[in-house]
Amino acid sequence: MLFSMMILAGAPAAVACGGMFCDAVAPVDQAAERIFFFVHEGRVTTEVQITYEGESDEFAWVVPVPGEPTVTLSNDAMFTLVANQTTPTLQLTVDRGASGGCLFAAPADFSKDTASANSYDDGGAISVVSREAVGPYDMVVLLATDAQVLVGWLQDNGYDLPDGLDATLEPYVASQQYFVALKLQSDKDAGDIAPIAMTYAASAASIPIQLTAVAAVDDMPIEVFVFGEARAVPDNYLSVELNEAAFNWYEGADNYREVVSAAVDEAGGLAFVTDWAAPSSDFTFVVYDEGWVDEDHLATLDPVAFLEAVLYGGLPRSTQGDALLVELVPPPEGVGTAEFLSCPSCYTVEVEGWDPAAAAARVDEELLAVHRAQQERIDRSDYATRLFTTMDPGEMTADPVFVLNGDVPADVSAVHAATSTERENLFASQNTRRTLSLADGRQIVLDGLDDSAAARERLGTPAAIRIVDMGANGLGEVVFDHRDAAAAEVTAFNNGCDESAGLVAPWVVLGAGLLRRRRR
Repeated sequence: MLFSMMILAGAPAAVACGGMFCDAVAPVDQAAERIFFFVHEGRVTTEVQITYEGESDEFAWVVPVPGEPTVTLSNDAMFTLVANQTTPTLQLTVDRGASGGCLFAAPADFSKDTASANSYDDGGAISVVSREAVGPYDMVVLLATDAQVLVGWLQDNGYDLPDGLDATLEPYVASQQYFVALKLQSDKDAGDIAPIAMTYAASAASIPIQLTAVAAVDDMPIEVFVFGEARAVPDNYLSVELNEAAFNWYEGADNYREVVSAAVDEAGGLAFVTDWAAPSSDFTFVVYDEGWVDEDHLATLDPVAFLEAVLYGGLPRSTQGDALLVELVPPPEGVGTAEFLSCPSCYTVEVEGWDPAAAAARVDEELLAVHRAQQERIDRSDYATRLFTTMDPGEMTADPVFVLNGDVPADVSAVHAATSTERENLFASQNTRRTLSLADGRQIVLDGLDDSAAARERLGTPAAIRIVDMGANGLGEVVFDHRDAAAAEVTAFNNGCDESAGLVAPWVVLGAGLLRRRRR
C-alpha cells in the first residue's frame, strides 16, 4: 500500500413528510480517498488518512513531497467533521398542491524499531534526512538520486515494497523530492494505524497520483479539501460543472458519483468537480475548544471521572482518541471499547498504579495538541474548497496541482436544488403531470415518473454542462459550454420533438479534444 486515505460510506435513509411543500434531501457523500491541504504563506500542510487491511509487518507507506517535511500525527475527527458538513446534497422540493406528501430520497452508497537519526549515504545515491518514531510508526525521510537504489534501500530496511517500483518513483527522484516512508513499529499492529500530517515548503498543493496508480482501482473516488487565503482550483486539470438534468431526482437521487464520473470522462479523464467552496465567514469547523477539556482538572481525577471529563466535554470522538483512552483506562474483561466508553460509570474500574497527572499529560500531547494544531490551521484560512473526481489507474499520468485563485467566485453551494410541481389530472387513467424546475432555469415537463428516466437519458447527456481550464488568476478559459444547447433541448423535449436523430453529439469527441496541453 503506497498512498491511501480513509474510506467512508453512507447508510441508506428515507425522508417522508406531509403538507403543501416538503424537501427530500439526499446526501451523496461517496466513499473516497480523502486528503486535506492547508496552504499558508509558502508552506503546505498535508493531512492524510491511511486505511490498511493486512499483516502488520507488510504495511509500508511511501509518499513524495517537494520540500523537507515535518511529520506529526493527525486525527480522524477533522476529516469526518468537515466532510460531513460539506457533503454534496440533492434537494428536491415537491409542490403537490393541497394533497400533501413528498418523495423519498436516500444517500448514495458509495461506497521494526526506530534507530536514532544519522547521516547515512549509500554511494551518494541515498541520504537519510531524518529518522524518528511518529506515533505507531517508524518514519524515515530520504533524498535519493537513483530510484532503483531507493527501492532497494527501503526493502533492505524493512519496508515491504514490490519490485519494479523504481519506474514509478523515477519522476519524483528526478525532481529532487523528499520521500516520507512509514512502517509500523514492531509492537504495533494494523489497528494502531493513524492519520499523519506533513508540513513542508511549497506554493501549491499536489497529490502524487502517479504513485497512487500502483494500488488504485477503476473509477477510484478522490476527495480533496484545500484551506487557504482564496478558493482552490485545479491548475493542470480541468474544472467541470455538472448537468443537473443527469441526476435521478425521482428515483432515489443516488447517482451523483456516476454523474461526476461521466463528466470527468467527457473532460478527458483529468478533471475535478468543485463540490463546495466558501469563505470562512460562511462556515464553522470546530475540532478544538480550550473549554472542552481542562488538563489541570484531569490531573486530579480518578479513572472513571477522567474518562468522562474527556468524553463528555465536547471534544469530537476519534479512533485515535478512543484507543488512547482505553490504553490509559482499560475496560473490564469481556467489555468492548465502544460499550465501555459509552458509559464508563456503568462499570467498576480499577487501574493499578493510576497516575492522573501522567495520563493527563499523554491526553494533552497525543490528542489535544493534534486538535489544537488542526484548529489553528483552520482558523488561519480565509477560504475552504472541496473538490472531487474519479480516476482509473491508466488516467493517473499527471499529478494534480491545486492553486489558490482569488478571482473566481468564492461560493459554491454543496446543495443541488430542484423543484417538482405536481398536479393530479382529472381522470384517474391519466398520469400525474410534473414539471421539474432546475436551478439554471430549465423546466422539464414530465408525464408521470416513467417519463423521468427518458428525460434524464436525453437531457442529462452530456453530464458536463461546462468545462473550464483554470489557473491561479482570472476566470479561466471555457473549453466547452453546453448551457444554451441544453436549454434548447428542454424546449424540444417538452414539445415532443427529437432533434437529436442523425446528429453526432459534440461531447462524444470531448475526451480526445481535451487531453491536457497545459501551459503552466
